[in-house]
This record gives sequence, structure tokens and C-alpha cells, in this order.
Amino acid sequence: MSTPSIGVIVCSQRVPRAGLQITNFVLNTIQKAYPTANLRLIDLATWNLPMYNEAGIPSFIDSSDGYTHELTRKWSEEIASHAGFIFVTPQYNWGYPASIKNAIDYLYNEWKGKPAMIVSYGGHGGGKAAQQLYQVLQGLRVQPVEPLVALTFPTKEFMGKATRGEDLGVMEDESIWRDGREQILTAFQVLFNSLQAVEYFVKNMKHTRAKHTKSRRGCITCKIRHVKCDEQQPECLQCVKTGRKCDGYDPQQTNPQAQQRAVVDLVPEAWTKLSADHRLILRPGTREERQHIEFFCTRTSRALSGFFDSDLWQYFLPQLSHSEAGIRHAVIALGALHQHLHRVLSKGKCDPGRKIAPQNEPFIIQQYNLAIRHLVAQLSSSTHQVPHLTLISCCLFVSLEILSGQLSKALDHIEAGLKILQRWENQTDGKLQSEGITRELAYILIRWNTQLSKHGRKMIPLNLSQLDTAESRGKQGSWSEISEARDSLVILSSRTMSFVEAVGSDRKTGGSPWQVSRQQALLQGLAAWLSAFESLMKRCGRRLKKTDPRGPVLLRIHHRTNQILVTVALSRDELIYDQLDDDFRAILAYVEELTELNALLDKDAVLSVFSLETGLIASLGYTASKCRNPVLRRKAISLLYRCPQKEGLWSMQQYAILARIIVQIEEAEVAHLPLEQRIPEDRHRVYTTHIQDRNCWSCRLALMYKPETGDGEWHCRVREVDFGVEIQAEDPNFLAEAGISSGI
Repeated sequence: MSTPSIGVIVCSQRVPRAGLQITNFVLNTIQKAYPTANLRLIDLATWNLPMYNEAGIPSFIDSSDGYTHELTRKWSEEIASHAGFIFVTPQYNWGYPASIKNAIDYLYNEWKGKPAMIVSYGGHGGGKAAQQLYQVLQGLRVQPVEPLVALTFPTKEFMGKATRGEDLGVMEDESIWRDGREQILTAFQVLFNSLQAVEYFVKNMKHTRAKHTKSRRGCITCKIRHVKCDEQQPECLQCVKTGRKCDGYDPQQTNPQAQQRAVVDLVPEAWTKLSADHRLILRPGTREERQHIEFFCTRTSRALSGFFDSDLWQYFLPQLSHSEAGIRHAVIALGALHQHLHRVLSKGKCDPGRKIAPQNEPFIIQQYNLAIRHLVAQLSSSTHQVPHLTLISCCLFVSLEILSGQLSKALDHIEAGLKILQRWENQTDGKLQSEGITRELAYILIRWNTQLSKHGRKMIPLNLSQLDTAESRGKQGSWSEISEARDSLVILSSRTMSFVEAVGSDRKTGGSPWQVSRQQALLQGLAAWLSAFESLMKRCGRRLKKTDPRGPVLLRIHHRTNQILVTVALSRDELIYDQLDDDFRAILAYVEELTELNALLDKDAVLSVFSLETGLIASLGYTASKCRNPVLRRKAISLLYRCPQKEGLWSMQQYAILARIIVQIEEAEVAHLPLEQRIPEDRHRVYTTHIQDRNCWSCRLALMYKPETGDGEWHCRVREVDFGVEIQAEDPNFLAEAGISSGI
């Protein structure tokens, strides 16, 4: 795959100017770190484009031949030849120069769909110019990446030199714009990742459309007639034979640049938005604090939002860190800890029995304590009315404790947040704000609530009726966004887990009338959800291509898992799972699909280390424990080892170890048989597991076995699990059967 060309545009034509040497500084900074980067200088002063003088509308012109003037045609070909751009712009009177606006206005399709990076400079960094240019590029459907880079003139003398066009010494003096160099490289990495996504889609589209070449490249007359064209030049024989005038060929068909643009348009807009709000340019605090905020904005916010867009994590929270000191300290602590773990864990699997203490642990603890101190002061303030900030702080604290391996403390924070949400519901008569940040906070807490019962805590009862709008619309088949399908499934998952928790292990065979009724209602709700989801994908599939494709796959996995949970909830016979191999097989197929997408799309391995949301671990752990098909359950364990290290409260390696223990216990009596025949008898099957006192190093695993009589008492066996010891004691034969490399 060839290195994509990136045009680096000098946006200023002023005489004298500092723009060219600042652009060369940007080029030099990138080229040092990325020697193979294909960067091409585009100097607007050299082009000297006149004020826009074309008669046509650029968005209606598909090739350079459609322009009137020779200079415009050359400009079109120049821009079309690049896969992405870096704009280096000054700020004049709170805006960017007219020269770059004029150059942009000449074209449309040549810019459209391509990623771009913005570097601004000036006495205050040029932030307002960058924001305005960002907005214009979005209107052209260019995909501006973040963070925006702001180079602030360090002194008045420096500004004077820049104004006079004198040598600024930025190439020789590395103390100038030290932070700026780091910002440039961070933004360029995001730009480069976006270009890789473009190349992937170009490759895919060429492959899937190869067999349709004839129908795509026919002459205009044959297309109108819907007949096969022989593509002869200059007139096709089909038209000549029938005595028709051949109207020739669409210019886009004979113009490779236009074909490339058409493919680039398919790249999802959301994938280039890899960081937080573009308004975060000048950040308060020390250099170290700013570095960790930068990491939070570019990496951690993505790990917190997962496969779905999030206004809270990607936009609102980074903005809030400017005005709220407590939030800022929590963001710094979380960014610092995440950066450390990302650096360590991305190099290989980590022994969960060994705590990884960062070198800057005192700094992280200090920032965490400052965040708590500010929150306490805020709660004691008489002006504190709405608990937005408290709930946001709670979410950040949960994330910190999860990354620190302090599961018990994370669960405490979750329970506290849910109780705040519960009180808030009561104070507002169950009428929480239905949109915006309030709604997103509520859904985050509801998703965490469903995990409590799997980690030794009781779910907090919540009134979900006010958040049922997405579910109601789903029943009517009127969803228009993937987020609505997700919200509806969150509510269904919460009701499913409440039902499973209420039934518990004391269920009677067949269930009571209310249990049967509730089970049927949930199964109907899940069936209605799937019908509405399929309708959404079919109705809005083309538009949904702009979203992360991993989101819909994950929803299918969670839906199928919930369906199994409800189906088996009232059965005391563990053999019921043997009838559900097709469901487990479907889950594994979706997981494989999502894992392949992860390898393609998570180039910087952000989500391979940590994701705040429940992803694959819970469903795979459930499959490995409950599917008694020996081949399928081993495949589930193998896929577990390819999951992120942490997904919310779920630890990949811990759950892989626990699943292996359950499989080995159940299959102990049939271990001598060939693999395909190792299906345990009912009396050897573990019906329920309770994980107690889990931390980084160990847990207590309570295993429940079938009663001797239908409604008798469960048999319980408790096993102390030391994760470090279990890793050392891994059976290489079992690992080989599961397709897992020894030493993981």
C-alpha cells in the first residue's frame, strides 16, 4: 500500500510573511518523527489565485475539465492528487486570511471527504482562526481532525519579527514551541490513522464493485436505456447499431481522481473525530498537567465512549475541565493513569496478579485527592442545586478505580451515583431531562447498574419509564439513529437483569405465573427490538455507514446474550443450554467479526487496553461457562484472550482464567475422551457462580451445583482463586485445544 500524499498548505500570501518558515517548521517536525511521510508543500503565494472567477458551481463539477480557466483546472488537479491536508494559517483580526477562503471556494469535490489537520499561529495562538476554518471545512464535508494545533508567539519581539517576515529561528532553537511540537505530532498521528481508514475503504470498494464494472462505465445513452454498453470510444457500437446518437461517457468514469473522490466520500465522518472538542487549544495548568489533559482528549475520551459517539466524553467533559477545577484534576489523574497503562499493556499481556505502579503514582494520587476535595467543597456549597457535576465526578472516579484495579471502590462509587440518580428522580417526580448530558449520564449509570449483580452487589431500583421513548419508537419501527437502538437495548438489558436477579437460584421448576408472564413479556420485547433494529439497518443502512461499524455488531451480541438469559431464567435443568448451541455459535461469529474490525480500525490500540463500556468479555465468559459444546466453549476462551484488557468492571484475563477453571471442573470426569465428546453430565455442571471479594490478585469463587431433588437445596463449593498462581499453573494441553499460544 503506497504512502498517501498529504498537501501542506501555506495559507498566507501576505508580503512580508512568516507563514512559509512556520510551515517549513511544521513539515520538519513531522518529517523527523515520520521519515516516510509523503508531505507536499502547497504555497498559495506561488499559485496566486485570482478572486473566484468561475461561472460554474463547484459542487456540480466532477472533474478538472469542468472548469473554465486553465489555472483553476491545475488547482483542481493539485488538490485532487492529495489524500489529506495540513492547513497552516495565521490569525488576522480574529479570523483566517481571505487567501485560503478564496482557494477553498474554487473547489468542492476535490476537498470533500478527506481528512485535514489545522495548525494556527499568532500572538495568542490563532485559536479563533482555527475554529472558523474548522467550521468551513466541515461544511465542505472535509474531516478536520483534532486536536487543533496552536502556536503562540512567545514574546512581543518574536511577534515583531514575524510581522516583518524576519528569520524566527524556529528550526534551530528547540526551546521554541516545545509543546507545539508535541501537539503537531499528536494531531498528525490522528490524521495518519484517518488516511489508513480511507485506504481500507478504497480497497474494499474496489473489491466489492469489481464484478459491476460494465454497468458502471457505460455511455450515458445506454445507461438511460438500461442496456449493456460495449464501451467503444468515441461512440459505442450499441448506439451506432440502433441509429442513436451516443452522448459519450460520464467524465467521472474516465477521471481516476473523480473515482477516488467518490470512494473517499464513503469514509465515516465520525472516525476522524478521534479526540475531544476543537475549542480546547489553550489549556490551564503546568506542562505535565496539559500533557495528561491532551492524552485524555485524544485517547481516553475514545476509550470512555467506546464504539458510539458521546457528547459527554468527547465534547462536554473536556470543555468542563476548563471551568471546573475538580473535573480538571480528575481528568488529569485519569489521563495520566490511562497513559501509563496504555504504554505498559500495549506491549503485551499483563499478569493480573501483579500491580503495575506508575512512576508518577504520587502525582496521580495528588490529582485524585484534589478532585475529591473540590467535589466535597461543591457539595457543601449552598449554591449546589443540580447533581450534574457530582455524577460526572462519580463517572471519572469509577474509571480511575477500574484502571487502578480497585473493583470494590469502583462498585462503591457506582452505587453512590445510582442513589444520587434515584434521589434526583424522586425530586423531579420521575421527569429527568430527556435529552442531552442528563440523559447520557442516566444511561451510563443504568448500564453500570446491570453489572452490579454480576459482581456481588444488588441492583438499585430505578424508574425507567421516563427513558422509554427510544423503546416505544422501536416498537413502532421509527428509529432513525443507531443510538436509539442502543438506548432501547439498555432498558431491555436492565429489565432482563432485574428479572434474573429477582428469580435467582430459588426459582421453582417452570416458574410462578408472574414469572412466566414476565419472561414472555421480555422475550416479546427482545423480538420487537430485533425487528426494529433490522428495519433500521435496512432503511438507513447507507447513512449508518458514517457510524462506527463495530457498534451494530456489539448490539447484536448483547441482544443475543440477553435472549439466552431470559430463555433459561426459569429452568432448573442446566441441559436447556444444549438446545442453544446455534445461539452461542452466532455470538461467537459476531465476536469474530468485531475482533477483525478492531484490528482494522483501532490502529493506535486505544480500545485494546481499556474501554469503560461492557463489550465482549461478559458475553464470551457466559458462553464459555454455559455452552457445554467443548469446541465452542474453547473457542470462546480463545476469543476472550483477544479482548481488551479491561471492559468496564470486567477483566479479560481474570474472566478467561475463571472460565477455564469452570470448564476443567465440569469436564474432569470426561477428560480422557476425545475433545468433541467431552460433554459433562448434568450432575457435574456448575449451575451458578458467585464471584466474591475480587481484586487485582485474587477472588473467592462460589460454585452452585444441582440439588439432589428437583426443588431441594443447592450444593455449594467454594474455591479460592489466586490469579498469579493460576497463570503459572495453566495446562498447556488445554491452551493448545483452545488455540491459545502458551505463555499468554
